[in-house]
Amino acid sequence: MVERKVCSFCGREIEPGTGSLFIRKDGSTFQYCSSKCRKNSLHLGRVPRRVRWTQQYASLKAAGKSKEARAPAKDKEKALVEEKKPAEPASAKEPEKPKARPAQPKPAAQKEKAASKAEKPEATEGAKPKAKPKRKEG
Repeated sequence: MVERKVCSFCGREIEPGTGSLFIRKDGSTFQYCSSKCRKNSLHLGRVPRRVRWTQQYASLKAAGKSKEARAPAKDKEKALVEEKKPAEPASAKEPEKPKARPAQPKPAAQKEKAASKAEKPEATEGAKPKAKPKRKEG
């Protein structure tokens, strides 16, 4: 009897004589039922438990862990840290006071630039450029 194989990405059974076999340089083998599974796994780098049409996703959803399967690891860590923090009473918190920044003197070079800018006349908005004088032909 012919041995039935399972797709490495979606988990479906591969009919005899169909599908494709991918072998890495290290010798690990992957069986794919279709080019869709091969591309999602190799080229796009998707994880089967996060793709809705795979059997791994369906099994996690049935176990009630579908949201955890799709959530990034950082969100899980943040949720765990927030759970471990003890709640502080409202009286313990003090209102934060805005910090005043000390005035810093400007360097001499910046003072000179500011003075030279003040001396130059600035162009007003809506001012039209001067027209060039017309040449006389003749």
